[in-house]
Amino acid sequence: MQPRRGRRCTVIHRRGSQGYPDRQVCIILVGRHAMVRNISKLLILVACSFTSCSRVFVVEPAGSLGTGIRFEFHEVSGERASFRIQEFNLYSREPDGRAAPIWSLSGLARVDEIRYGVAPSGLSGAKPAAPLAQGGVYFVSARDMPRVSAPGHAGVLFAIVSGGGPKECDSLAECFSLARGR
Repeated sequence: MQPRRGRRCTVIHRRGSQGYPDRQVCIILVGRHAMVRNISKLLILVACSFTSCSRVFVVEPAGSLGTGIRFEFHEVSGERASFRIQEFNLYSREPDGRAAPIWSLSGLARVDEIRYGVAPSGLSGAKPAAPLAQGGVYFVSARDMPRVSAPGHAGVLFAIVSGGGPKECDSLAECFSLARGR
């Protein structure tokens, strides 16, 4: 006899096939299909956690030119947190959109903030940090490498406004307007 396709499984019409009634054979096949689906989902989840999937965290500039600019790390919820930072880069931005790197760190360090110009233990840079200036527009990016979940990324565009403090902005135009005091 030919197997007949049911709604979710293959039913064999021989009564008592291998000692099982038709209904039990169907349940076993559904169970195998469900198991294969669940294993497939698990494999996708594991692959996602080790490949191109990523998560987001927040970096916020704080402080002032007088006391030192620092970059604080937060969860998306706003809670301050430590991250295993693998790369940290700061770029000077120009009105035409060009970006010039002015400080880069790499390595691995668990930190909740990075002070500008001071490399935390575990991170190092190829050259010293260039001085930040009032009226300057900058972009900072950070990447972390957690032990279990997917790598995280953070970035923020900011201007150093009058008084020497950093102010986050949504666009280059807004940043240059803030930097000029408008």
